[in-house]
Amino acid sequence: MSEFETMLIYYFLFIFKNENYDEALEYFQKEVSADAKNGYAYSWMALIYQSKEEYGMALTSVNNALKYIPKKDASFLAATYIIRADTYLGIKDTLMAINDYGNAIRINPSSAVMFTAFSLVCTTFVM
Repeated sequence: MSEFETMLIYYFLFIFKNENYDEALEYFQKEVSADAKNGYAYSWMALIYQSKEEYGMALTSVNNALKYIPKKDASFLAATYIIRADTYLGIKDTLMAINDYGNAIRINPSSAVMFTAFSLVCTTFVM
């Protein structure tokens, strides 16, 4: 990742943290307009839509992200499954959420975050 790309991500995170979702979303929409296979941009868009409780748009974006994020980027791919799992929780589809937490764990089994999220959902919604 170039220094410029790193700066753009920090800028986005600043915008996102300040809940200026529309500005952040506009940035990533431009990214996917320029490169329709930019899985990373779709993943960020999914997170924004999820934050805005626009779950249909979040699912569309996260499914595109999962299609285009390189399989070799296991950490980001697993994080994207977590975004989709959280989106499923937003629409009260616990079984699909648990499935995606499992996908994240399979992809990145060394991540404690994945196991924590999975166990919280299981103990809260299943037991």
